[in-house]
Amino acid sequence: MDSMKTGYKVYDCMTTKPISVSSEASLEECSKVMSQNHVGALVIKDNHVSKGLITEQDIVRKVIAKGINPLTRDNKPE
Repeated sequence: MDSMKTGYKVYDCMTTKPISVSSEASLEECSKVMSQNHVGALVIKDNHVSKGLITEQDIVRKVIAKGINPLTRDNKPE
């Protein structure tokens, strides 16, 4: 275990004040919030309770790469 105590720790790289949005936020809103705050992920909250996480990769893989228009509700991602 001593060898695992060297190098960077999670705390050295983590975001200490994560940005959150409601699960009702649109993907467009999430993208704008990520861009404005220079982050690649957002915590999803409802009533101040963390419900999940959305990342730039989630939006790319589950929406953009499937040809779904993130500005509409047509063809919701799986």
